[in-house]
Amino acid sequence: MPDKLALLIIEDSPAERALVEAELAEFPGVHRRLAESLGDAQREIDALAPDVVLLDLQLPDSRGLEGIARLQRRNPGLPIVVLSGFGADDLLVAREAVGLGAQDFIGKGRLQGRELVRTLELARVRKSREMAELGAALRDPLTGLPRLPLLEERLQRSLARRQRSGGQLALLHLDVDGYTALEESVGRDTAEPLLVDIAAALGREMRQTDMLARLDGAAFLCVVDGLKHLSDAYVVARKLLATMRQRNDVPAPPVPLRLSIGVAPWPTGATDFATERVRAETAMHEARRQGGDRYASTNELPLAAE
Repeated sequence: MPDKLALLIIEDSPAERALVEAELAEFPGVHRRLAESLGDAQREIDALAPDVVLLDLQLPDSRGLEGIARLQRRNPGLPIVVLSGFGADDLLVAREAVGLGAQDFIGKGRLQGRELVRTLELARVRKSREMAELGAALRDPLTGLPRLPLLEERLQRSLARRQRSGGQLALLHLDVDGYTALEESVGRDTAEPLLVDIAAALGREMRQTDMLARLDGAAFLCVVDGLKHLSDAYVVARKLLATMRQRNDVPAPPVPLRLSIGVAPWPTGATDFATERVRAETAMHEARRQGGDRYASTNELPLAAE
């Protein structure tokens, strides 16, 4: 049995919750919180990040398997065990639940404390392994940076936080000008270590609330979160430009490398990642058009150079 397990029980029936609580009463390591709807559950998840959830399929704001899909979209790393009145022997429903992302399926009529805790702990272990394997697949093998799907997931969390508590965020599109010419000049085996060094140097400028991802070639995309003012995004851009200049100093590559940055402050109410990504890339091209080694912004302020 686990020493400690943070469990969120999503169940609107007081009688059913009481049954679950009774089965778990002898397991002090299982710390339980309750939610009566999917909306309440998401607020609990955002605030406390449980280890696993026990999800009823019939809720005031969710019916059937819909709840699994909604939780998975917002919380892809969260283990879900379905608590269902259909019965654990209903193979069809169980298959659909697991196919949508649930780790296990348990019938309300078969609740037994020790078996329930075992199911919850195994669900946590399986999900952890699944996410580790997924994370390896979603990281760039050369630089170790996240790829685009991980960045988009991080962005969705940032947007949810922004909706609750305000603040500003921005997308930054970075491109290392001259890298293609460098590869052609010295070969990929010589050029790639320089790109790895650049990626590491840029990554060190990221705060815990930010994320830098590699796109294709020598292009990167960054979510900068937790900004008090939109102008703070330009401060980040200036720091990245300064870092790039320092990397060029020692040693100087045979082909000059310069950084062009497009800054796209996230508009209030915007939700479309693809649109904002295009805006950031467009601003990057404007910075490059102006000679590179600078940033350009998508908002109404004049295009800025450093």
